[in-house]
Amino acid sequence: MPFKLRPATKDDCIQIAHLEPKAFPELSAILFPAHLKTEEKQDDEIAWRVGGSLDYLRDGLPTVVMVETADDDSGQELRVVGVSSWDRPRVDDGRAESLSEIDDMVAEPSGLDESAIAEISRVIDDQEKRFLGESAADTWTKL
Repeated sequence: MPFKLRPATKDDCIQIAHLEPKAFPELSAILFPAHLKTEEKQDDEIAWRVGGSLDYLRDGLPTVVMVETADDDSGQELRVVGVSSWDRPRVDDGRAESLSEIDDMVAEPSGLDESAIAEISRVIDDQEKRFLGESAADTWTKL
């Protein structure tokens, strides 16, 4: 089965959202713990991840998807099987307007453990400073 890489679009965000919990099950379990899940909150994580993917696109952060294509010569895309995003400073490339209509569709899920998000952010910041020094926040702007 052939694959191709291409820039992600907003139409890919739902498939990306379904891949991420499978790729990072431990993180999913921390962010969306069982004690906060209910029957009506089953799609909270997917909705939250769709919102995150849309934010990346809106903010102009490079996001690439690997897409499985048909075995024939048609090049028909079958499904997204991988995703890669690159964090760098946010830039305004005009794409925000084209994605802004989606903002109202994505709400902060009640099944999300916000204290876990804060702790993960703190750990990431600490590790960034440990490896890059106290001026880690300036790393991207000084490249």
